[in-house]
Formats: sequence, structure tokens, C-alpha cells
Amino acid sequence: MHSRLTSQEEKFDAFSNGLNSLQTELADMRKSFQSLRTDLDSVIECSNNIKESNNRNTEVLNDTVNSIGVIQSQIKEHNDSLDFFSKKIEALQVESSSHSYIISDLKNDSSTFDHNFKSLLSKVMQLERISRSHNIEIQAVPERKNENLNTIIKKIFDKISVSLPDDVVISCNRVAKRTVSDRPRTIVVTLMTPKHRDLILSAVHRYNKANPKDMLCSLDLGIIGERKPIYVAENLSPEAKHLHMEARKASKVLNFKYVWVKFGKVYMRKGEHSPAININSLDKLKSIS
Repeated sequence: MHSRLTSQEEKFDAFSNGLNSLQTELADMRKSFQSLRTDLDSVIECSNNIKESNNRNTEVLNDTVNSIGVIQSQIKEHNDSLDFFSKKIEALQVESSSHSYIISDLKNDSSTFDHNFKSLLSKVMQLERISRSHNIEIQAVPERKNENLNTIIKKIFDKISVSLPDDVVISCNRVAKRTVSDRPRTIVVTLMTPKHRDLILSAVHRYNKANPKDMLCSLDLGIIGERKPIYVAENLSPEAKHLHMEARKASKVLNFKYVWVKFGKVYMRKGEHSPAININSLDKLKSIS
């Protein structure tokens, strides 16, 4: 009996120990399950975070894609504009090239015209010189009513010791003044030949040179009143007169000692032994300035 009780106690102890061991294992399993649940919650939370991040990234990506689309559209518009302006520039370059040829042709035409104009002007001036080669001008002779110009001319010839037949003087008259002034109108005398003109001009030059204090004047013509100097010169064209005037101005600036007119041409000379320069145009005058 006692042995049976002992055996039962041993079995109970073994069962109790097995139960305790099972409870311990169950507690360990609970702990492991709890740890797994915690890990699962962390995984779920991490997964949710990843989903949220993915959603945000997707939104950013969508925004980026939309922005790229807008930029691509703008780039296309810019490219279209560039193509448009490139075509415009090409058209302008073609037009500019055409204009360049036209301008070049116009320059050539202008140069030819300028050359022809200067050549024509030179011929006109030469014809002017020829047409005036028979004439002399008598300047600054006081005007009087009922004056006899032939008598005045005769007195000048007598004063400068020139003896010429009456028919040498073809005509004589006063010419209208180009500007308003108190200066008497110039007397233009047309002679038979250029030689007669040169003879008279040389005689006037010799007389004035020989009488520097008593050069030809109004008193020599029997004109009563204040003594007025009288000038006898070649009958120049308006262009030649202007050129002569500009040459006289330039001579003062350039220190040229002599400026004179001979046979309708203007000359300048720097000094006594310097060569004479024919001033046949304003361009020539500028070239020595």
C-alpha cells in the first residue's frame, strides 16, 4: 500500500514537473509570439511609412513629369520661335546681300558720275575762259549820270600809255551786281582779241608797279571828288572768282606769298623761288592745305 502511494506521488511529481515545464515553454512561446507581434507591428509601420513615402515620391514624380512636360512644351515653342527667327535672319541676310550689290553699284555709278561731272565742269570752265578771254573788268569806277564809258576807257588807255584803234573795243557796259552793296557796278570791256586784253593788263601792271604811291585812280579819269583806286583785271567766271577768293583766304593761313590770276587760271606760290601751283579746283586747294 505504501509502495503504491509512493508510486502515485512519483507519478504526480513527474506530471507536475511536466506541467511546469510545459507552462514554462508556453510562457516562452508567449514571449516569442509577443516579440514576433512587436516585430510584425514594426514591419507593418515600416511598410506603411514606405507606402506613404512611395505615395509622396509618386506625387513628386508626377509633378516632375508634369513640369518636364511643360518645359518640353516651352522648349518646343522656343525651337519654333528660333526656327522662325532663323528663317527671318536668312531672308534678311539675302536681302542685305542684294542691297550690298545695289549699294556697290550705286557707289560705282556715283564715282563715275563724280568723275564725269568734274570732267564736264572742267570743260565748262575752259569754255568760260575762252568766252571771256577777250574781256577785261574795270572795277570801282564811281558811277555818274550820263557817263560815257568809251571816254573812261580811252582815258585809262592814255594813262597807262596804250595806243589802240577805236575798233579794238567791241563793247563796254556796266554789269549788274550779284549782291547788294555800295560798290559801283563793274565795267566789262570786250576787246577784239585776247592779245589786246593781255596788252592792257600788262600795261596796267607796269604802271602801278612804277607808281606805287600814285596807282591808277578815279582822279585819272577826271572824276571829281575823293580819290578812289581803280582796278583792271581779267573777266573771270563766278566759279573762277570764288576759287580766287578761296585761294586768297588759304594763302593767309598757309603763308603763301603770291596769289594771282593769269589767262583765267588761279595760281599760288609760296615764295620768290617756289614753283607756281595751278589751283584748278577746290579739291586741289584742299590738297595743299
